[in-house]
Amino acid sequence: MNSAKLKIGEIRKLKGISQEQLATLLRERGLRVNQQRISEWETATYIPRFNTLVEIASVFKVKVDDLIGE
Repeated sequence: MNSAKLKIGEIRKLKGISQEQLATLLRERGLRVNQQRISEWETATYIPRFNTLVEIASVFKVKVDDLIGE
């Protein structure tokens, strides 16, 4: 999965959510993330675990598959 390009930033912007807002929404779901971690996901510096992708997809109301680009 490290070679996968994630669409977290693209979908986040389409939904009108800032990185800080996304971090807050994920913290409310029990994940330990901050704005910097969101940035790292969006630049592929760090790849989130699958359970985190599930939570991100839930926040965005999309499928996990929608977060993964080609």
